[in-house]
Amino acid sequence: MKRIIVLFLAAIMVFSVFACTKNNEEKPATSTTEGTEPPVTTPTVTTPEVTTTKDPNAPDVPENINFNGAKFRIAAREMFLTEEVFAPETSTNPCDIAINERNAVVQDTYGIVIEPFVSYSTTVGGHAEELITLMLSEEDKYDISLTYAISSDFVVQGLAYNWNNLPYTDFSKEYWISEVNERLSIDGAIYNPVGEMCTTALTWTYAVFYNRTKGDQMYLEDDSNITETVFEKIDNGEWTIDYFISLVGEIYSDIDDTTGLSKDDFYGFTAWTGNDVDMYPYALNIPIILPDEENVLKFALGTEKASIAVDKINELYWNTNGSYCTGHDADTVQVHPIKFAKGEALFTTAHLRQCFEIFADMEDQYTILPYPMYDETQDKYRTSAADRYSVLTIPITATNFELISVITEALNYESMKRVVPAYYEETLQKKFTRDPESIEMLDLIMDGRTFDISTILFYEISWEFRHAITGRNKDFKTYCDRRQELFASKIKKVVDKYKENQ
Repeated sequence: MKRIIVLFLAAIMVFSVFACTKNNEEKPATSTTEGTEPPVTTPTVTTPEVTTTKDPNAPDVPENINFNGAKFRIAAREMFLTEEVFAPETSTNPCDIAINERNAVVQDTYGIVIEPFVSYSTTVGGHAEELITLMLSEEDKYDISLTYAISSDFVVQGLAYNWNNLPYTDFSKEYWISEVNERLSIDGAIYNPVGEMCTTALTWTYAVFYNRTKGDQMYLEDDSNITETVFEKIDNGEWTIDYFISLVGEIYSDIDDTTGLSKDDFYGFTAWTGNDVDMYPYALNIPIILPDEENVLKFALGTEKASIAVDKINELYWNTNGSYCTGHDADTVQVHPIKFAKGEALFTTAHLRQCFEIFADMEDQYTILPYPMYDETQDKYRTSAADRYSVLTIPITATNFELISVITEALNYESMKRVVPAYYEETLQKKFTRDPESIEMLDLIMDGRTFDISTILFYEISWEFRHAITGRNKDFKTYCDRRQELFASKIKKVVDKYKENQ
């Protein structure tokens, strides 16, 4: 390994740069009375001018279609209500403005009123359980839901409607995220697609974060600057997991009052064994579940490549002085982003939401980078989104499929035009990245987003790689070989249900 020369101490001087501002506006008022619908908060936004020239990417729906004041009810998790459905009408945040403009355009164009149906559950599966209870009671309470990707019970219990049966839904349009939806279709049925109105698929995307302030003052033993070297490696396709391990492995500085390695020292890398680890199969181009030659879904993670990858990530996490990593539990989930934000680590892995949250007040400059590749033969830098992003589902209690089809297409289209640019360009590129290179890096990251059907329908299987790092597994292939029959049984059970409910 190259020796790293650390040219700073605990009291290092930081550059004065503008910090990301948090969006602390209040959320729309919602009722907390159990069993009642929340009051509707329709933003009073002046409807932006609608372009009369037909955009080839626009939805293919009948011209001048009007639903005469019909309600379009969207079930959403309270914590993401303002991010994907409604935003505070007084907010000056460009993302909030874009969401409200989108809603105003769709409401005005099609003569509808968008209403939220809010789930107050704070657990991952609680939102799905609430909606399942409603559907089993045959109550017609909402038209579509924005539900955790990880919640597959809608499909397994036959409580979701096939989007391909709708009259105007067109998954070839750019406002549907094809990289996800192509992997979620089984025998022509898709029950939980992802469109651009699911902004959590953007904000929960994972990347590597690099403390540029610290890195600019650090040099390799050949006197090359770390920042310049990192960008050069990425540009040349040499940003691999082996290089990353060698780079961060010996970056360490004892900066606290405790002699020897301790949690408050400075490290080359900090992370935890949750969603950060879930990204490595995507980043290293290792499928989890794939169709075989007969189009039958099979467990694909038990390969020699996957086993080698587990060994590499275990080395990165546990076997170098340059890493400070924690286990997978609720008490440690925020340790690594806080440590990075405090300037106590050169690199960390985190989702883009941290730009708006913990990293918003960082004094040091940071740069967003792609996850490393498996090796230099890999076609591109890859990543994915944490399993909390939203998927769209139609309940079996739904009745107005023309309304659902038209309005969902319109919301996705207007989100593509207004909301995504607000997040990606106005906010992430212009406000929350602090150097021009990050704009190029963001393009690499978003171009390399990929997904796996395991997250949607077989999330327990999708966590096997994570568990191998948490448990410091030393023979992952043998472990997978022993569980092949169990995995095959689980996959077949869900797929059979999927087909049965078409």
